[in-house]
Amino acid sequence: MQLTTIEMVSPRPPIISRGFGSLLPGFALAVFLALFSSGAAQALTSVKQSGAAAQKSLPANQTQKDTLVVGSEQDYPPFATGMTDATAGGFTVDLWKAVAAEASLNFTIRVLPFHQILQEFKEGKIDVLINLARSDERNQFADFTVPHVVVNGAIFVRKGDSKINSEDDLAGKSLIVLNADLAHDYAVLKGWKKQLVLVDAAAEGFRLLASGKHDAMLLGKLSGMQTLQALGLTHIKALKAKVEFSQKFAFAVQKGQSELLAKINEGLALTKSNGAYDALYDKWFGIYEVKEVGLRDMLKYIIPIVLVFLGIGGYFFYRRKIERKQAEGELRISAVAFASQNGMMITDAKGVILRVNPAFTHLTGYSSTETIGQTPALLNSGRQDRLFYQRMWESMKEKGYWKGEIWNKRKNGQIYAEMLTITAIVAPDQTITHYVGSFSDITEDKEAEAEIHRLAYYDPLTRLPNRRLLQDRLGQAVAAAARSRLYGAVFFIDLDNFKALNDTRGHDVGDLLLVAVAQRLRAGMREGDTVARQGGDEFVLLVEDLGAEANEAATLAKQLGEKLRETIDSPFTLNAYEYHCRLSVGVSLFNAQDTVEDLLKHADLALYQAKRAGRNTLRFFDPAMQSALDLRSALEVELRQALKRDELRLYYQPQVDAAGRVIGVEALLRWQHTERGLVQPNDFIPLAEDTGLILPIGLWVLETACAQLKTWEGDARTRELQVAVNVSARQFRQPDFVAQIQSVLETSGAIPARLKLELTESMVLEDIEDTIEKMQAIKRLGVNFSMDDFGTGYSSLSYLAQLPLDQIKIDKAFVCSLPGKKNDETITRTIITLGRELAMNVIAEGVETEAQREFLELHGCHAYQGYLFSRPLPLAEFEEFVKQV
Repeated sequence: MQLTTIEMVSPRPPIISRGFGSLLPGFALAVFLALFSSGAAQALTSVKQSGAAAQKSLPANQTQKDTLVVGSEQDYPPFATGMTDATAGGFTVDLWKAVAAEASLNFTIRVLPFHQILQEFKEGKIDVLINLARSDERNQFADFTVPHVVVNGAIFVRKGDSKINSEDDLAGKSLIVLNADLAHDYAVLKGWKKQLVLVDAAAEGFRLLASGKHDAMLLGKLSGMQTLQALGLTHIKALKAKVEFSQKFAFAVQKGQSELLAKINEGLALTKSNGAYDALYDKWFGIYEVKEVGLRDMLKYIIPIVLVFLGIGGYFFYRRKIERKQAEGELRISAVAFASQNGMMITDAKGVILRVNPAFTHLTGYSSTETIGQTPALLNSGRQDRLFYQRMWESMKEKGYWKGEIWNKRKNGQIYAEMLTITAIVAPDQTITHYVGSFSDITEDKEAEAEIHRLAYYDPLTRLPNRRLLQDRLGQAVAAAARSRLYGAVFFIDLDNFKALNDTRGHDVGDLLLVAVAQRLRAGMREGDTVARQGGDEFVLLVEDLGAEANEAATLAKQLGEKLRETIDSPFTLNAYEYHCRLSVGVSLFNAQDTVEDLLKHADLALYQAKRAGRNTLRFFDPAMQSALDLRSALEVELRQALKRDELRLYYQPQVDAAGRVIGVEALLRWQHTERGLVQPNDFIPLAEDTGLILPIGLWVLETACAQLKTWEGDARTRELQVAVNVSARQFRQPDFVAQIQSVLETSGAIPARLKLELTESMVLEDIEDTIEKMQAIKRLGVNFSMDDFGTGYSSLSYLAQLPLDQIKIDKAFVCSLPGKKNDETITRTIITLGRELAMNVIAEGVETEAQREFLELHGCHAYQGYLFSRPLPLAEFEEFVKQV
């Protein structure tokens, strides 16, 4: 089956890019003549016979399902169109239907956004994906047919936007990509992960781009152009600059389904041979294609030429006897050359193999029967990228030949290196008719080169990068940090008491420990991180992209260091001897201002501090950073004990109406530390969020607040009060959160209507469907809701109308500028009007002056909270405050 490449020009180039060798140009034409005089018919017969044999030998698939579930993505024209199962269409859908008919496969089609359809395939809910681009990561869970389309990528920008002219300009820009698409993977590989905006469909992405909120979109060129046309977005264009990613679309089946894969490949071949593939291709892509010259068109030119030659043939016939012996001698020379020790193959102009010599079979393991009718992609090892083949063909077009080194794969799966030459056979009219190739196995030479490289840049014992390679990677990491403005970290690691092990057990045992430690360190790191051996018992770790803020980077670095120490803490078995190893770790953060020399010096100093502190510990170079991390670690330990020690308190800040009556309170968490005194929320709540302690603490707050509500029912001054409780995002997202609320209400006996849960905008909109479902379930219990910090995030009014909210709280960021700041006045009036129209109560927080209260009351806000009325009070003081009011 011919592989098709979709571009705006020359959409179906020939495939000759995966496995030729050096040629013998002097006898190539003679080989060509001999082939067509005596071997062409034989080659065609061999292809037919091998195809028939393959059909007969295909075993019945005993495990195949009666009806396959086939996945197709939404809205990716022209390959996949339609948003529902019933409306599925496009080139790939039509091609699958033709293939399934040829292979006698029953199926149903399931249409979802791409990232969802891919996830369902991974979970085994879908049997076949009909439009999946191949990648190394996807090869782990899927087997692929031969590609049916190759799509080049493109950068889409708004016309007139001169900021982006090529891929080099994308760093730091806001980029839109389809979720889980190969363009997404490519952008992450390029280091743009934090710049990405993920969408489910191409149309959604282009609407965002058109809005002006983002800079560019990465997408397959053809799909992008068709989507723009359908949307009528004429002010967006695809850059002419090349993008270094493309998508080889194929049908994919679950890993190990070899029989199903064989049936689909057979169906693909049949659609090509019976013309169905070409008909679908012309239907969906014909308007973009420069048509190839087919056999029928060629015959229009070939037949007249043949007739002319037949007429002239009589004139030259008498010369045949004279020249015959000379021609036969040339053919014998060509035959001897074709039987040389170099592997050789001949293809037609489209890359279909017509003939191979015995040396080819010996070197690759493929017989002529297995090879004829295939393309050189049969030998593809995957080691060469797209740019390699692009340059190869540029040389072919310019010089008529290409010579170089290439990695290919034998039939048994072994990768080998070859010295390869490709030469084009050109007819008198300068058209290419064939390609002839020759190659020799140079694997031993390449392995020798690789060994030299390993000795120069890798530690021979652990196979880790050595000091020289580490220096080079550090230089690259510092340069990358200067561009990205993200922090990285260098870890200096020393094995505690390693000398004692060497002295008592011998250097052989010491070497075993070094190798085992290297393996554990490498296993505990990300793929792009570097683990190097500095020498002796010292290792160095290089970690990049830890965050834009020093505190964030330090926290992540400390977590990684502690994780590695725990990994090494497990005992090692060294020649039946159990050994416990400990690490001292020095860490130095780096960013754009650091040099490689300073970085290594700082990490070494930090390691020295770790050893001085008693070994088996981690230290940062920056003393201030170390103090901050020590404080955080101490607070985490103490916070875990705070609940047990009854150190947490609820303070209550009154909420009053326009007449000054207390109508409710907000319960605010405080930590009464036995030694540190009153710890403010900003110092421990973020820590509780990060460590997960917010879950038991949040439950304690709910239980305490509801118990207090029940107690207040006995006092006429407090029985009507509502208590507002803040709920964290992590707490709200718990699967059993609704059940927790119900249990707390039942246990305490509190009236549900007196409990009000405060949720933030960002938390509500994070997963809107889950949010609405949980809020409605809690609302049915009788509990009220208030949206906290309203106006500070990105609110969607359509979603706001769906939420069962009772109250909107105007954030203090707007209140503090009232009156006087025009923008804040406008926003405040708008929120009040919005609440009134949606039948929601409106309360303002952070009210500190009488002027603020008067402005709010004038414009319709009649509930307030802030220091103008009272600060947050301990329980006893609040109850006294209520008595006075």
